[in-house]
Amino acid sequence: MDSNYKLNVKIGTSESNGEGQESSVREDYKQFLAALNTTQQPPALTLARMYEKTLEKPSGVDQRLLEKAFLKDDQFVSLRHLPPDSSTRAADAAILIIYGFKKLLTQEDVPVTKLNEGLRKSGLSVDRVDRFIGVHNQLYRKGGQKSGGRYTLNNQGELQAEKWLEEWFN
Repeated sequence: MDSNYKLNVKIGTSESNGEGQESSVREDYKQFLAALNTTQQPPALTLARMYEKTLEKPSGVDQRLLEKAFLKDDQFVSLRHLPPDSSTRAADAAILIIYGFKKLLTQEDVPVTKLNEGLRKSGLSVDRVDRFIGVHNQLYRKGGQKSGGRYTLNNQGELQAEKWLEEWFN
């Protein structure tokens, strides 16, 4: 005795809804699957494979370039060489150091005190970061106040830092 059987399936934009005797619903489902392109993969599998491919692809710049541009210890990142001489040299260096903290120490938010120390170790002596980094305000976000402040690069900031590293240190 076949009981009432329900099956609702959605694969991508295709949908199959069946209700009735189990054998009839199963047969309809087989026809639905046959009607779909057999090479078409369900979106979940496609997304999983796309995710795996993004994990395989290295993000950012090459590790050798990072080692060529930055010095790091347990708490600080500094530049081996300063950016080219310009009116925004200190701001450029600050953006690069924030990028270095993210890539080398996996630290998204860089406290003002560590950023100042990184600049000092790089050869730039500044009293207040916020006075000169503002020329690149489209590249970062700032949180906190005074010595408790912290800087984080946004997506455009990361891309710009990678571009500068390729131009200036490669």
